[in-house]
Amino acid sequence: MYAKWFTLADKTCSKAVGCPLQAMEGPQGEDLGNSGAYTFNLALNLNATISASWKLAMAGMKHDATANSDYFIDNDLGIYWTWMDSKSIEPAAKKAIAKIGGLMTWSVGQDDETYSHYKALQAAL
Repeated sequence: MYAKWFTLADKTCSKAVGCPLQAMEGPQGEDLGNSGAYTFNLALNLNATISASWKLAMAGMKHDATANSDYFIDNDLGIYWTWMDSKSIEPAAKKAIAKIGGLMTWSVGQDDETYSHYKALQAAL
């Protein structure tokens, strides 16, 4: 359970979907460090710059109803954030259960201190 962040190619982009991103991989397939995952367990996140941007994302998040997902654009750092909060998870989980018959979670330890995302999964069952 985590958020994803991506480095924008154009820091002025403000669209929920379709902002151009910087290259994620180099010519030899190496990771260029222009994207990453950010767990909801804040103790696991060690990058101070990304952590500061995440605080802004939590305060200014927007919801894309079409994608049933939350997002935030940190135009100062040029970072696009996307994640599902606990309100978004339950309907998505119910849809997945109806379609494929079940759910799994990779790591409960990456959830926040109240396990809000895990509880949203449980509520969908």
